[in-house]
This record gives sequence, C-alpha cells and structure tokens, in this order.
Amino acid sequence: MTTCTLHRNARAAWRCNKCQSFLCPSCAAPDERFGSKLVRCVQCGGLAELLMEKKEIKSYWGMLPAFYKGMFSVSGLTQLAVLGGFLAILAWVGRMPLLGGITMFLNIAVLFVYVAVFASYYFLIVRQASLGEETLPERDNFAEIGEVLLTGIRFVLAVAFLWVPVLIYLWNTNMQYAEVMDFLKDPFLVIILLVSFLYVPGAIITTAISESMFAMLNPANVILIAFRVPRDYIVTAVVWGLLHVIQVLFKGLLGVTLLRIEVPLLIPFVYEVLTLVLPLTGAFVLGWMIYQNEEAFGLLGSKDMMVPELPNAMPTGVMPVAELVTDEPSQAPVEPIELDESVSEAAGEEAQASLRQAVEAGDGQSAQVLLARLKAKGLPSGMDAQAELTLAAVLGRSGLVMEAAQLCREVAEREPEGPFAARAIFTAARLATEQLGRKDQGVALYRYLVEKYPRDPYAERARGILTKLGA
Repeated sequence: MTTCTLHRNARAAWRCNKCQSFLCPSCAAPDERFGSKLVRCVQCGGLAELLMEKKEIKSYWGMLPAFYKGMFSVSGLTQLAVLGGFLAILAWVGRMPLLGGITMFLNIAVLFVYVAVFASYYFLIVRQASLGEETLPERDNFAEIGEVLLTGIRFVLAVAFLWVPVLIYLWNTNMQYAEVMDFLKDPFLVIILLVSFLYVPGAIITTAISESMFAMLNPANVILIAFRVPRDYIVTAVVWGLLHVIQVLFKGLLGVTLLRIEVPLLIPFVYEVLTLVLPLTGAFVLGWMIYQNEEAFGLLGSKDMMVPELPNAMPTGVMPVAELVTDEPSQAPVEPIELDESVSEAAGEEAQASLRQAVEAGDGQSAQVLLARLKAKGLPSGMDAQAELTLAAVLGRSGLVMEAAQLCREVAEREPEGPFAARAIFTAARLATEQLGRKDQGVALYRYLVEKYPRDPYAERARGILTKLGA
C-alpha cells in the first residue's frame, strides 16, 4: 500500500511526474486540456499518473464456489436443464431402431450432433472463464449451428489425442483384459493414458486460444503452452484428468442405478443433467488457467495486467491559480527538431530518433509534439505497429488520451490485416469508454472488432465487455 507523501495516513492514488510525490485525492487536482481529463499535483502543477499494481487473480480453487453458485442458480439450472434435455433427446433418437442400411449412418450423425452440442457449450465455459467470468455463458454468447458443428469437430480432434493412441495400442497388441483392473497391470497402456491426459488439456487450451484446428494439431504448439507455465499446466492437467476419471466412475454408478428405472426420457434427462457437472467443472478449470496466465500466453501485455492501486479514486484538490500554466514533464523534455520545408532524409531520421527517445523516456508531451511535426511534414513516425501502440500507451499515461485513441485507430486503419490491428481497436475502444466518457463510440469500436476479427482473442474480450455494458 502506497501512502501520500504529505499525508502519511492517506493512501496515494497518483504519482507526480514532475516532483515525484505520491498524491492522495486531496493532493491531486482535476484539470482538462483539449478535451482530455488530466490530474495534476497541487504542490507543483505537474501531471500525475495513476499508481498501478499487478492484478491479483484468485486460483480456480478459490473461484469454484462462485462458479458452482452460478451453475446452481435459477439461471444456471435452467441452462443445464435445456442442455441436458436436448442431449437426452439426441441420445434417445440415436438409439431408435430404424429400417434399412441408413441406420448406422443416422446413428453416427446423431452421435456427432450430440458431441457438437456438448462441445460447443464446453468451449463457451472455457472462453467465459478465460475472460475472468465465473458465471455460465449469457444467452447472447451461444453459437449458431455452423459454429456449433465446427466446434464439435475441434473438440473431437482434441479429445482424439486421448483415446486414439489407446485404440491403436490395443489393436496392435491384441491384449485381452478380463477385468477393469487388468488395464492397470499393463505399464505401456498406463503410460499412454498418462501422456494422453497430460496432452489433451493443452490441445483444448490451444484450441480455445487460437480458434484454429491447425494450431491444435501441431504438437509443438501444445508443448509450447505447457512449457510457458509448466507448474500451473501440470497441476491443471492432473486436476482435469482426475475430474474426468471421477466422471467415468460416476456415469458407471448412475448406469447401474438410475438408468435401471424404466421411465422414458425423464430418467435419461436427469442422467444427462447430472453428468454435466464434472465436465463443465473441468472446462472452467482450463478457462480460468488461461485467465491466470494471459500474459504468458501472449493474450495481454504486461501493462494490461495492471490495475489502479486505489480504484475509483477521484482528485478533490484545488490548484493554485499561478500553477495552472505549467506543463513541464517529469523528465527533461526531448528537444523537438525544427524541420524546414525542404526537410532532408537525415533530418527526418533524426526526428524519428528523437520520437523514439521520448517514448523510451515516457515523455508523452514531447512525443506528441514530435509526432505532430512529423505528420505536418508528411513523414512517418518510423515505428512499426507494436512500437506505435507503445507510443499510444505513453500518450495515454501523460493525459493525452484523445491522441492515444486516435493513434490506435490509425494503426488499425493502416494495417487492418496486421497482427496488432485487433489490439489497436480494442485499446481505442477502452480509452473511449473508460477515459473519454464516450460510451457510444467505444461500443461501436467493440462491435466493429467483433465483426471484423470474430476469432481473435481480443474479440472475445470485447464480447464480454459489450455484455457488461448492456450493448
């Protein structure tokens, strides 16, 4: 906890860029320049930055009670009932005796639809948890039929890594197992099962992150996921595996008890609902593991993992009139390069170098001056898209929120198919809604992001924000 430099009993929410003092709300004064809301130090008039700290994320162990609370709420039970009922109908249709040679084909088709519907909801849980949501998906998140079938294919391929190696081994060895325990006496089969249970969670995580079947089918991507967070991955894989082992035992127990009651549709419906709890818990565990390690998986930058030390703090201080004229940055400003009309290539490169220096120094005021002068002369910034997003972050922290949002939009418009376009649009939308107070503009950008890049991880985050905004 950071305390105010002048008021030791008060928590600080900002730090002055000029005098480096920590500021509580009474030591910080609101200001507005060119449509941007700023915070200034009452003592010296310097611009103040929010104090940030790394976001604290509870483990999935700590979040499971909240997840179960949502699952067993009225809304959650309604979802489980609808899903369980649909799966029960599909299972019943799949067992119907049909005439002719199409029986096997129809049974396989119904079985695939069953798996696709279950898999679609399973991945919705994974995605919801990967966004930090402990509740079940909202109705608006449900996929269309084409997306459901595609998700089913991805899920079948991901889980195939679990049962296909076992089938291949049993086919080639012609081993005979009289009892279930005989499986455990075969060391090679046990090794195959253990490796598969360690691999499949990574395949599902890769699918959820990349939305690509090709990425999931590449073992290198799955192994990379595991090596990025080895400890968390191994623990999560073991938990996921245990949940599914318990699920198999639980289904077997229900099979010899509940399913013996001859009540068509009702008992299968209860069976399907009860057997959803453990798999969906596994989906939540995988999704929350993604959320805990977003930075390691490349879904967020290190700055995106930061939150204000004192949320909702509002500056209440009053600036002395004489201090309102100062705009001096915290560090010595980078001297802008004067460019004449016949600017040379060397002068342009020097200005671009000065701009990069200003960004490295965190001097948003000088960076903005240099960027404006380069644009006035028709010269580029000399930065790639990633560096320009860093520049936008520096501008935002210096109170130049409008300029930061505009730069993000320019990055996206200049390279609409580039790797940073979605991130740029997301950042511009967040600045518009959270700092500029332009909700309509931010919502429009979030919607554009979802429509233009529907499979990008930032589009998933945008959907979650749109839901929270009621848009």
